[in-house]
Amino acid sequence: MKKLIALILSLVLVFSITATVSADGDKTGSMTLTAEIPAPSYTIHIPADFTLEYGNTEKQEIGAVYVTDVKDCNRIVVKGSCTALVNTADPADKISLVLYNRYDVVDVFKECSDAVNEIMYEKEFAGSAIYPQYDANGYCRVIYAAEVSDWSGATAGATYQSTVTFNFKVKE
Repeated sequence: MKKLIALILSLVLVFSITATVSADGDKTGSMTLTAEIPAPSYTIHIPADFTLEYGNTEKQEIGAVYVTDVKDCNRIVVKGSCTALVNTADPADKISLVLYNRYDVVDVFKECSDAVNEIMYEKEFAGSAIYPQYDANGYCRVIYAAEVSDWSGATAGATYQSTVTFNFKVKE
């Protein structure tokens, strides 16, 4: 029995010893580094549907567009676009429509373009006296207006519609 116990203990001792192996030449190893970048998030505020007043050739304010609750980004840009008013019964029948915008703190509407009133959030402008359209959190509101300068081509009894599309894009 003593021999059996001695044999078992010897085997345990042999298998518990770590062997060091040496090899000639270069040795390499690797590891993986991972960085998970959070996706930006924000809340978009777009005005409700609006009915233009027939015959009105002035700019009709259709509402404010803005973002809030911005996380994990420094800048969000928005651009509004729309096409003509289109007769729902006859798509070839159209009325010219122009979309305008202005910052909430400015009185003058400007025709929408790539360079006008498109930044909705700018972290570095938060609370800046140089950029009064931004509040202390870096947010600003853009007011939109639509203008039909000539209603004379409208078909009596028809319904005309247009979809205003707001494109929000995160920029760094």
